[in-house]
Amino acid sequence: MRPGRAILEVGVGTGLVLPHYGRDCHVEGIDFSPHMIAKAQKKVRSQALSHVGKLCLMDARQLQCHA
Repeated sequence: MRPGRAILEVGVGTGLVLPHYGRDCHVEGIDFSPHMIAKAQKKVRSQALSHVGKLCLMDARQLQCHA
C-alpha cells in the first residue's frame, strides 16, 4: 500500500486489525453494532492509534455513493 492512502474498514468490529495498518495511512471504520464501535474506540484511545479517524455506526448495506 502506498503511503498516505485512505482506508475504509467495513465491519471494523472491536478494531482488532486497526493497529496493523501503517501509520502513514488514514483509516476509518464502520460497523453495524454500537457495542463493537465502542470497543474499537476504546482500543484507538488506549493504543494511541493516531492514524485512525472516524469509527461510525453504519449499515454497510446502506452505503450511498455521492459521485
